[in-house]
Amino acid sequence: MKFSEELVAAGQPILHEIYQHPFVEGIGNGDLPKEALTFYVGQDYNYLNAFIKVYADAIQKSQTRADMAIFAKQIDFILNSEIHPHHNFCNVAGVKYETLQHEPQAPGTYLYNEHMYRAARTGDLIDIVAAMTPCPWTYLEIANRFVK
Repeated sequence: MKFSEELVAAGQPILHEIYQHPFVEGIGNGDLPKEALTFYVGQDYNYLNAFIKVYADAIQKSQTRADMAIFAKQIDFILNSEIHPHHNFCNVAGVKYETLQHEPQAPGTYLYNEHMYRAARTGDLIDIVAAMTPCPWTYLEIANRFVK
């Protein structure tokens, strides 16, 4: 078994818990309170700002332009495409997106952002990638489950 397959297998219990989280289930069945949507958008805005900064740090630690291009593309995606779900959630909740862009970070958001920042400050490029991978991987797994 490949190491990556071992990691995926080891993460299955955690992923199962994520699938059963009330927010994830609420998105899946279209039944989330307005407060949950607005809290998520405010926290995700903070998180994505950190994500952009850490991707910029990854560019600095990259050795090739091909690697730099990967991270630059991700920064562009976050700045120009990742906001569309935020707008959708805000429309459903009946609030303006701009009003949620200055929310204080909740403890979980702060801790994960600090985890990524520390990887960028003290680690190599692989440490940055490892710190950032859980979010997009988990979202992909959740989306694939919803599609099924």
